Amino acid sequence: YDILLGVLDGLLALEASWYKGNFLAETVYTSLYLHDLDRLEGNSVLRACCELARLTCLRVVSVVHRAGVSDEEDFCTSYQGLPLHVPGRPDGADETKRWQGFASRVASKLSKIALRTQPSDEVSLDCEELPIPGLLTAKHVEALASRVRLRQALLGVIECLERDGDVDARELDRIVSDARSCLGSIRETHRFGGVKDGAKFAFFRYLNKAHMPAVPPRTVEHCDPDEVVGYFESFLDHAVAIAKTDSCKTVGQLE
Repeated sequence: YDILLGVLDGLLALEASWYKGNFLAETVYTSLYLHDLDRLEGNSVLRACCELARLTCLRVVSVVHRAGVSDEEDFCTSYQGLPLHVPGRPDGADETKRWQGFASRVASKLSKIALRTQPSDEVSLDCEELPIPGLLTAKHVEALASRVRLRQALLGVIECLERDGDVDARELDRIVSDARSCLGSIRETHRFGGVKDGAKFAFFRYLNKAHMPAVPPRTVEHCDPDEVVGYFESFLDHAVAIAKTDSCKTVGQLE
């Protein structure tokens, strides 16, 4: 359980580090799991979070490219050789819908288990779909559900702002509210040391060395827990602010 949380929170921390200006190849995609997603079929929680993380990165790269607000070497993933596109899979709305639906089922199942578990009881999730050994409390199970729902929400916010026409304010408010709730849970149960501690086997600093732009070697500073949660809270604040403006309610208008 602690290792799984370390992987999920480590991935979130690296995503924040990418948004702060580091390369995708030296942050998010130092995760071994993102390079072979099909091997995650036996762990629904990890599969849902990694697939949605990939799709979120793909959306962000697309938005930044279209807006023309970065140096090409920062976001040109064909040059970096990263598997944002999975061979044999069509990218787009259908792929997003598929994994959002998968994540919804996983999060719903976890939340139901948490609700049915008394505060003083413990439950085992060590099954084929959720191979998490040991006994977990309701709070542990809900913490896992929060990670999955947050992944859904972050991608959902971008989807809302990317649609043609005005933003559906009610839908955006619902997604943002759920994301804030998830961030509150993560603040209480975080394992952001995962990149450096118990889950370090999941991240390899020089995994993409051959695909990195020609820059001198450097150390990527990982965000601390409060900084990670604070960054995504700020992201949500900005999304709401954009949707409320008169002149640029969507990402397309903002570009």
